[in-house]
Amino acid sequence: MASTSSLAFSSKTTYDVFLSFRGIDTRHNFASHLHAALCRKNITTFMDDVLERGEGISPALMKAIEESKISVVIFSENYASSRWCLDELVKIIDCKERMGLRVFPIFYHVDPSDVRKQTGKFGEAFGKVKEKFKHNLDVVEKWSIALTEAGNLSGWVPSINRPESQLCDEVADKILKKLYLRSYVESKGLVGIDSLVEKLIEAKDVRIIGIWGMGGIGKTTIAEVLVSRISNQFDSFCFLRNVREKSEKYGLVDLRKSFFSELLGIEIRNLEMLSVVPTFIKDSLNRKKVLAVLDDVNDPEQLEALAVNDDDCFGSESKIILISRDKQVLKQVVSSDKNIHEVKGLDCSDALQLLSMKAFQQKHPPAEYIELSERVQTYCKGVPLALKVLGSYLCKRTPEEWESASTKLKRFPDCKITKVLKISYNALDRTEKSIFLDIACFFKGYYKSWVKDLLDDWAIIRLMDQCLITIVHGKLEMHDLIVEMGQDIARRKGNRLWISTDICQMLATNDNKAKKVVEGLFLDISTIGRVYLNPAVFSRMHNLRLLKFYWSSWLKTEGTGFIFESSGSDCLKSLPYKLRLLHWEEFPFKSLPLNFFAENLVHLIMPNSKVEQLWNGDKVTFTYISVFVAIFSLYNFIN
Repeated sequence: MASTSSLAFSSKTTYDVFLSFRGIDTRHNFASHLHAALCRKNITTFMDDVLERGEGISPALMKAIEESKISVVIFSENYASSRWCLDELVKIIDCKERMGLRVFPIFYHVDPSDVRKQTGKFGEAFGKVKEKFKHNLDVVEKWSIALTEAGNLSGWVPSINRPESQLCDEVADKILKKLYLRSYVESKGLVGIDSLVEKLIEAKDVRIIGIWGMGGIGKTTIAEVLVSRISNQFDSFCFLRNVREKSEKYGLVDLRKSFFSELLGIEIRNLEMLSVVPTFIKDSLNRKKVLAVLDDVNDPEQLEALAVNDDDCFGSESKIILISRDKQVLKQVVSSDKNIHEVKGLDCSDALQLLSMKAFQQKHPPAEYIELSERVQTYCKGVPLALKVLGSYLCKRTPEEWESASTKLKRFPDCKITKVLKISYNALDRTEKSIFLDIACFFKGYYKSWVKDLLDDWAIIRLMDQCLITIVHGKLEMHDLIVEMGQDIARRKGNRLWISTDICQMLATNDNKAKKVVEGLFLDISTIGRVYLNPAVFSRMHNLRLLKFYWSSWLKTEGTGFIFESSGSDCLKSLPYKLRLLHWEEFPFKSLPLNFFAENLVHLIMPNSKVEQLWNGDKVTFTYISVFVAIFSLYNFIN
């Protein structure tokens, strides 16, 4: 088994995949279809259709196996009747043990247990070879051991009810994913993390490892670098990000389904019980060498739901890496404090280098910036996130602008890192600040393509340039420290509301000044119980742009929701003119207000509502984009 931080492949890697198969059985059907599927994915594949066969495996074939990253073995009924195939398999298993070659079996109309035990018709075919070589028991034993080991590997069993072409595409996709994991290239901007990464690599016999530290200190980055160096040693891999956020937003059951689906490479739907893991999942994972990273865990219940400490669920050679700000959570499952690794701030040299990389795109600051850089680096106290954000803000700034920023920092000598982040916020223009707060309070995790219709696309690009947001798989993402800073600013301003108690208090108050400043309001109705509202509740919210009333849970309690005060009206009195998003689930009226002119409306989403017509009139003014998106959204959500 590979034991180093990177796989000990041959110095020359020629092929992505080596195909091993019995030509008479599968060359002109399944093997050729699989070869074509791999080629369509631009996966370089060795398929033996040119080498001359002899008594034993040829040096050219041995070389091809050694120079491959992955081997796919197609076990057909007569596979074990060929000494050539058996010698190939012995070589493949040897490379798996010595060099980390990944091996995927396909049991083509063969039961995996027959391969493991050499029974059934597969065993009968093997028996003929055993009889022929009964005087060479050492060779026969090597064949038998190789078959047993290969039969224990996780692979594919084709179904008669499923087209073979579909299976070939699935195999090609899985292999492409594994090859992608092998091609990680670490960013040149990473500084000061090698020593801890190497320490984690050395803990190869530890099944559960904890990475602990404050927000923004670089825990996730260290885990990503670690994974890039060791993931090839494992059969299955899952990097589950934002565990805390996902468990709060979607629940532990959904988190559990996502985790096991990713590890097994299949969609798991029925997994409602949190206290037990189905036998088929345990059996599948026990046959795998699994690498799992759980990022931002903050509750022991999350670890229990994901069976982290279940010795029967994960094999002894599997490894689980937990990332958390809470050391007590890690202590629940990590065997010893020595296996909980604290991530501390960068030392002065590394911190200065990271700041310089962000501000000047070089390892050391120019001479005229050395003193200024050292002052900023001292202020950031070795926190990578602060160094990155402030370095990006100061990029291409004059020494005078650096001096001004440094002077501002001096006013808050004891402030926390959020003060550093706020300097970047203060540098934004009015529109950029507004959109930053919208994302921090409401749209983190939303698809950029959807949000940009509501907000300013150019401002989103500017926020990316300032390292305040990133785009991950098309979604807007923001570091927790930056989210907290943005939400703290919005909370002080009182212009964006997302906490249920704050919203209910505002809706119930007669303070028109408080209502007038509100620009965004997202309320989870499932958390509020029963709330009485006046149909004229929005008449003073002239600046409201974003309105969303939604249910995060479909397990609704009777009596939960809005109760509109009796006023003899069957409609809202008004809606704000500036509204760009109107998302109201179970809207209780048959029509929107008569006086609502929706020039600014972009998204109109009203699932499960009582709306029979949008307006009690025929005089409505839209922009072209509002008409299109509003009707499109309405159609998708109420049909």
